[in-house]
Amino acid sequence: SFRTKVDLFLSCYRQSFPDETITPKVHMLEDHAVSMMTRWQCSLGLHGEQGAESIHNLFNVLERTYANLRKPTAKLKAMLREHCLQICPQATKERPTIKQRKT
Repeated sequence: SFRTKVDLFLSCYRQSFPDETITPKVHMLEDHAVSMMTRWQCSLGLHGEQGAESIHNLFNVLERTYANLRKPTAKLKAMLREHCLQICPQATKERPTIKQRKT
């Protein structure tokens, strides 16, 4: 299975390069690729380099759009909200269920 091959690759990688850190791409492969492929019934090709570069470009545009916001958290929140609305416009009609906190 693909999961087995990923595990074998990471085992070999860690044995061969014990002092190296795990890159974001390897982290995605190890912790997210199999579940994404299973959930969305697609190959990794749809989640490849071009998709990541496309999103990177979109966030650069959003960064310039919201450059006037001084607080980093407010800027990030606005950027993420706009990004979510661009990729999933129907989300404006949906509201998450708010769980009551235990007191």
